[in-house]
Amino acid sequence: MSIYKTERPTAKRWATARLFSADLYDQRAPICGTHLVWAVVGHKHVRIMKPVTEQRFKMSRTQWDSTQAREISSCT
Repeated sequence: MSIYKTERPTAKRWATARLFSADLYDQRAPICGTHLVWAVVGHKHVRIMKPVTEQRFKMSRTQWDSTQAREISSCT
């Protein structure tokens, strides 16, 4: 069984992105459920991209901290 590998987004702003498995159940987020996402965590906001559909959005850091996000380090 192979591990699913997703490539880091190529744009310059995603250079520091890390791969997370995030439980996004906030109604303000455009996607809902547990997703594999690339995220750049900043002081005020978190930029998020879902790799397969390339949906990109931004949420506040307090919303991100309330989600159950687990960093995936073996797939990068």
